[in-house]
Amino acid sequence: MPSHKVLVKNTVWAFVAQIAYILVGLTGNIILARMLSPNEFGTVGIAMFFIGISNVLVDSGMGGALVRKENPTALDYSTIFLFNLAVSIVLFLLCLLISGYIAVLYKTPILRYVLIALSSTIIINAITLVQGVKLVKNMSFKKIGLYRFVSLLMASIVALIMAFLHYGVWSVVALQILSALFLSIIYRVKEGGIDKLVFSKTSFKEMLSFGVFTTLSSLMITIYDNIYQMVIGRFFNINSAGFYYQSKRLQDVMDAPTKNVLYNVVYSYMSGLQSDVANFKLTHLNIVKLITIGISTITCLVILYADQIVLILFGQKWLNSAFYLQLLSIASFFSLMEIVYANLFRIFNKTQRLLSLEITKKIIQSITIFIGIYYHNIGYLLYGLIFTSIIGYIVAVILSKKVFDLKDKKEHIYFLMIISFAAFATLATYFTFSIFNVDNYLKIPFVILFLIINFFLLYLFKVENVFQVFKNFKTLNKQTH
Repeated sequence: MPSHKVLVKNTVWAFVAQIAYILVGLTGNIILARMLSPNEFGTVGIAMFFIGISNVLVDSGMGGALVRKENPTALDYSTIFLFNLAVSIVLFLLCLLISGYIAVLYKTPILRYVLIALSSTIIINAITLVQGVKLVKNMSFKKIGLYRFVSLLMASIVALIMAFLHYGVWSVVALQILSALFLSIIYRVKEGGIDKLVFSKTSFKEMLSFGVFTTLSSLMITIYDNIYQMVIGRFFNINSAGFYYQSKRLQDVMDAPTKNVLYNVVYSYMSGLQSDVANFKLTHLNIVKLITIGISTITCLVILYADQIVLILFGQKWLNSAFYLQLLSIASFFSLMEIVYANLFRIFNKTQRLLSLEITKKIIQSITIFIGIYYHNIGYLLYGLIFTSIIGYIVAVILSKKVFDLKDKKEHIYFLMIISFAAFATLATYFTFSIFNVDNYLKIPFVILFLIINFFLLYLFKVENVFQVFKNFKTLNKQTH
């Protein structure tokens, strides 16, 4: 059974590695955004929709099945590698076939060649999936972070050089392809390959029983998570798709550390606590509290400072992205909280619940998308996304009670208190802006006011002493070295 020290150590490494990766990606994206247009980013965003779907199908939930399996064999890894590779080749060829039709649909000829080029990453990513799974299984998050950091750094340097040489949209395309290629090379050199290529039907069927539901669930998540740039590009314009794509990437940057910890560290750690019910419940409650505090704080700060964030990072021409960023941050809050409970379905192999959850969400989301298209209003599209995310969180909580006996209502009381305090701190800070007529960059120092109000309320009502949490976290981390 893994210890709390293991969880702390790997959480720290996952965060540090992810933040380093984010800083490189964000820096490269900032420079590219100042040199390129929303139209060019919108074109890449539409192409990446198809790449994202393909990557989900290539994995087919097999990676999660291997992580969950207690003692996977070399035959298991070989089987999944061959499956991933075969599916990636088929999907690569399919992208080649549809590229022309997609370009015609969006009235953007260059989109055909962008999609063809980016399709190469499908095969490249498939080759590295098994090595990545092995590292996650062994909780080697330090290695994962280092490999991803180096690969993205090298790719970003090449992409920036291309942008300075006026290669336009191909600079962004090169960034995607080269980061995948460099990571594949590093994995091969440092972690080796598959010793013996053998396909086992027995192993495949075992993995498939877990993977089929997670694949369908992940596929729906990927489609609907990226469908807005497709809809905006088709029914509005490519420029607006570019604004959305940039705000979505920025939101993903802020979400990535939390998702990385939830999907990898927490999932792997909690899987080892299945037999210790009391410890499992206590750990789950603490995770709910800390995750809620962390992401509610970030969400409220984004709502308050979206304009300043966009202006500082990307410049005046991208200011329209701020509105999208505010709404996406609210939707993201509930989506991240949903993951906390959806992890329970994976841990206890009730992945059919995931599918039920996603079907419910997507029915609602489809209706809101049609409403946005009908009224030709991008705001309606994103308000619909927020509504869907809230429903998804509520359904995940309800279904999780049927998977694992969590009758303690403390976590729900804490959740409501935490978001109420964060909302109050946001309103107090906003009214301070209005009363003292604070504008633009002068608003930034008031972050301190928001944090003081929020953390004081958490302490006053005995929800959590945030400063003590940081102190304990730091102490435990030192003990792991």
